[in-house]
Amino acid sequence: MPQMKNREKPKVKKLTQAQMPPVNTAPSNEVGDRYATALFYSVQALSVIILFGGIAYTSTNMMRALSVQPIDWMMCVWMTLALTLTLLFARTLSWMGVLGAVLLAQKLTAWKSQEEICNKAQKLRKLMPSGAAWSAMVLAQSLATRGQYKEAAEVAEAEWKRNGDSDKNDQTVGQVCSIASFTYQMEGDW
Repeated sequence: MPQMKNREKPKVKKLTQAQMPPVNTAPSNEVGDRYATALFYSVQALSVIILFGGIAYTSTNMMRALSVQPIDWMMCVWMTLALTLTLLFARTLSWMGVLGAVLLAQKLTAWKSQEEICNKAQKLRKLMPSGAAWSAMVLAQSLATRGQYKEAAEVAEAEWKRNGDSDKNDQTVGQVCSIASFTYQMEGDW
C-alpha cells in the first residue's frame, strides 16, 4: 500500500456577501425585554414561594402526626407524598418560567433578554440538566442569527465539553452541535 504523503489542508473558500445568510441587525425590543424579564423573575419567585410554603406545611403536619400517641402513620405518608409533589412542582414551575420567558422574548423579538435568561438558565444546571442544554442551543442560535458566529461556537463548544460524553444528553446536545457546525461554516473554519 503506498504511503500517504502529507497533504495540506484543503483551502476553504470564504462565502461572499451574497451567499451569507441574513443577519439580524435590529435592536432588541425594550418593552419585550421588560415583559420577558418580569415573567422570568415572577415565575421564579412563585416557584420559591411554593417550595418554601410546601416545605413548611408538610413539615409542620409531619411533626404534628409524629407527636400524637399513637403515631398517625397515614398523615406521615400523605405529608411525605405532598412534600415530594411540592419539590417536583416547584422544579417544574421554575423550568417553565425559563421556557416561557425565552419563548415570549423570541415572540417579541427581545433578543437581549432572551440571551440573558439563557445565560441564567446555564447557571441553574443542577436544577434543570436538560434544560440547560436547551438554553445553550437557544443562546447559540440567537447569537448566530445576529452574526456573532464565534461567540455562538464558543457556547456550543462549552456545552459539548460539559455534556458531550453523556448518553442521556445525546438528543439535546445534537442540536447544539448542528448550530456549532453552522457557525464554523460561516466563519470558514470547517
